Formats: sequence, structure tokens, C-alpha cells
Amino acid sequence: MMGYRHFAPGEICWVDKALEIAEDSTCNHYHISTSNWKKYDFEISNLAQLRREEITSQGLAQIARYIYPFPYRIPINYPRDYYRICLQDHNILKVVDRKEGIELFPLMVYILTHELVHVIRFRKFMQRFDVGQEEKAVEEGKVHQATYEILKSLKGINLNPVFDSYWGHRCPNETG
Repeated sequence: MMGYRHFAPGEICWVDKALEIAEDSTCNHYHISTSNWKKYDFEISNLAQLRREEITSQGLAQIARYIYPFPYRIPINYPRDYYRICLQDHNILKVVDRKEGIELFPLMVYILTHELVHVIRFRKFMQRFDVGQEEKAVEEGKVHQATYEILKSLKGINLNPVFDSYWGHRCPNETG
């Protein structure tokens, strides 16, 4: 994608490590086994892998939903949702570049955990994917709160600057 900054190979390694922590922490929180987790049908894609319509100047990541035939049944004409977590490298790197104490690794742990919570909530029918802006805003608050609950006890990762930056999102009636 011309004109956008992409993650460098070393940054992709941090994203991969962050994904391991995010998956482990999120699955533990929601009591999802490894075998069940494989059935959640999602992928993580960084900017180099995104389609033009999946790129945005808003937000650090977004989820795209696609429908495909369910592959484990015969006949295969049962459609199933498939979620693609679209990382917005250019926006993420801008946050890190601001030098406000937010580092790439903790930020990616938060972003990926947040997006995995969305996937789980969609899969468990706790939230519909297609909703209006008002309901999306309420859902974002719930997901930020869940993300905080999942990650608050993690040690050895400097998440406090990230938590501080999202304070108003999980606690909309409070100021930080």
C-alpha cells in the first residue's frame, strides 16, 4: 500500500509475540480450550496483507467479516462468518512515534486482546456484527473494559501507558 508505513520484520516479530500473549490471556479469561479456539475462524492481517477497502485512517485495527461455506459439513452450502482482524500498521506506528511512553509490544498486546474479545463476543452471539453507531459505541466500552480486566494482572509488560490512554473508553463517565 503506497504511502503508508508498514511494520518492519522486527516489528512483525513483536506482533507475533503479542498475539501469543493475547490469545493465551483471552482464552483463559473466557475458558476456551485450544481445540475450541481453532474453531473461531479468524485471522490477523497487517497492512501489507490488507485489501484497499480494509485500510482506514481511523483506529488501530478493525474487523472485517466475510461469509464462506462451512468447510466441515457436507453439503458445504452452510455459510459461516469468518473474521479478519485488520491491523492498521501506519496508525499504530504513529502512536508509538508520539513518544508518550507507549511502546509497540504492550500496545500490540492490548490491540490484539481487544480485537480477540470482539471476535469472541461475535462468535458467542453476545453482540451482533452489524449494528448502528450508538450500539457500536456501547460495545466498544464493554470490549475496552473486558480487555482491561483480561490484561490488568499481567506482569512484565508496561501496559499502564496503554491503559491510561484508554481510560475514558472503558470508563466513559470518569476522567483520568
